[in-house]
Amino acid sequence: PEGSFLLAAFHKTSKLSESVMNTWVKILLSQDKTYLWLKDTNEKAKNNILDFFKSNKVDTNRILFAKRVESYLKHISRYSLANLFLDTFFYNGHSTLVECLWSELPFITLPGESFASRVGGSILNAINLPELICKTSDEYAEKVIFYSNNLEKLEKVKNKIKEQKKNGDFFNQKIFTNELEIIYLNLCKSYSK
Repeated sequence: PEGSFLLAAFHKTSKLSESVMNTWVKILLSQDKTYLWLKDTNEKAKNNILDFFKSNKVDTNRILFAKRVESYLKHISRYSLANLFLDTFFYNGHSTLVECLWSELPFITLPGESFASRVGGSILNAINLPELICKTSDEYAEKVIFYSNNLEKLEKVKNKIKEQKKNGDFFNQKIFTNELEIIYLNLCKSYSK
């Protein structure tokens, strides 16, 4: 709907822990015009998700599901329709978060202790956007709410992503290739001794 704020979270349902869902409930209950757009899944999981939100007094009409599409280009184009992406904690998005940035869609993340839960923070540090990294689930909800109420600040974040895509190292394949070649050459030198 016009004037709404669309949060996307195209994760596997196995990443949707109770603490993640409770944080999303907190966000949705505080923002009347905010919608959550999830990856479509099997009917049982979908019903469980909707029941969870309903039991927490969230209008389930505000929970949307993205149907599977065969074209990767169509899938990627969806990101540009959202305002902000919600990373899951304890198991972050990986390629999903890179797709976000490629689509110039910022994401909010909460790193944990394991490798799988620190990918979002590593990516945001690599593109110089530490302001999107949270230390607690409360801070995570506060940042999402802040950006949903401050679109000009969110636009500045999007502009930083555009600049990083254009001039930063994260998406520069030549730098990546050169650095990887140096690692391989050093490995070869160490094995030849």
